[in-house]
Amino acid sequence: GEHHEIGILLSALLLSAHGADVMYLGENLPESTIGEAAKALNPDILLLSVGRHFQRQAGRDINQVVAKIKNLMPQKTKFWIGGHLESLTMNSMRDYDLRTFNSLKEFSRVLSES
Repeated sequence: GEHHEIGILLSALLLSAHGADVMYLGENLPESTIGEAAKALNPDILLLSVGRHFQRQAGRDINQVVAKIKNLMPQKTKFWIGGHLESLTMNSMRDYDLRTFNSLKEFSRVLSES
């Protein structure tokens, strides 16, 4: 449940500008909805944006959210996540083969190199 969508909207625009077909699902979606949408759409990449607000929500653990989504989505789909990732553990990044981005500038650079 992320209430701020500027980061993900800008990321979607950057992906589109680089020729990707983008399906924007919206903001503040439960993990199960994201995972089920990924299963139904079978995308090459699933991009999740995490803002500071998410980190402050009581009882929310980004590592558990990542695990739940990853377990629902197709295995072939790459999982990219950007934003405020201070509490994301190295184990989650390794275990779930996450590609992380700390800024839109970094995300844009990676897209330009692809």
